[in-house]
Amino acid sequence: MSSEFSLKRNARTFFLASIFLSRINYIKCSNLYNFCRYVDDLVDKKINNYTIKLNNIERQLRRKDEITDRNVSSINFLIEKKMINFRNLLELIKGIRFDNRMNYLKKKKELINYSYLVAGTVGVMLCDLFRINNKQAYKFAVDLGIAMQLTNIARDVLEDAKLQRVYIPSEWVKLNINEILHPNFNSKKKIMIGTKKVLAIAEKYYKSAITGLGYLPPRTRFAILFSLLVYREIGIKILRCNFSNMVKREKLSAFEKFKCFFKCVVIFIFNRNVHKKNIKHKDFLHKDLDNSHAF
Repeated sequence: MSSEFSLKRNARTFFLASIFLSRINYIKCSNLYNFCRYVDDLVDKKINNYTIKLNNIERQLRRKDEITDRNVSSINFLIEKKMINFRNLLELIKGIRFDNRMNYLKKKKELINYSYLVAGTVGVMLCDLFRINNKQAYKFAVDLGIAMQLTNIARDVLEDAKLQRVYIPSEWVKLNINEILHPNFNSKKKIMIGTKKVLAIAEKYYKSAITGLGYLPPRTRFAILFSLLVYREIGIKILRCNFSNMVKREKLSAFEKFKCFFKCVVIFIFNRNVHKKNIKHKDFLHKDLDNSHAF
């Protein structure tokens, strides 16, 4: 799965950003990260009896079974202290189950809802962990999760194809797995079109997320802004390097991350917009989301 708030796969980026969090927030985020990574790996690595294990995790989260899984036990502490809502964890698992079932996505709406399940939910839970009690703030956190997930999807086109998955909606371009793994001129063109569309949508959500950073405490605001800029830069680099996602899983060098850090400092100091509070969310960005989502 191409997921993360990406708290799941890019551990280096997460822990780099975590340097700027308070010790308490760092510990809480680490517990959340470990749980997300655990359930993600169950499906992606097809660990023995992973379906049964997911079912057991879900029953334990719902308090229908005694908690015997140590990963559930660590996250349960956050639930008991009402630091996160277990329903968001269930939505995350729902998205991970979808990874196990799917081969192709058909519509943009499916793409946005999937991105919410595996990444937007993590944004919501981070708001809970940071004690941000504002409905508008949750919406901006969802936007950041969706944006990062869309960047992951653009970045991981090859990797996901190897897992027999295509996340670029077929209503945009019809791509099969073999076309991605062994592209010709026409399939390369389709990958380029799909990548551009995914990253264009991601940019809309990044712009929205930036306007909502003011709801966060200053120290946390800086950490999240840095994570945002790093992830955003991955998509920019894919386009700048002539769709490098067709040949590799793009990543940033240490120097490129330093440039993002410097940019983060400049924005944080000189751009007043990132510190504004009481900004109203643009609800059209969530028109494709199911109404049942828990935020």
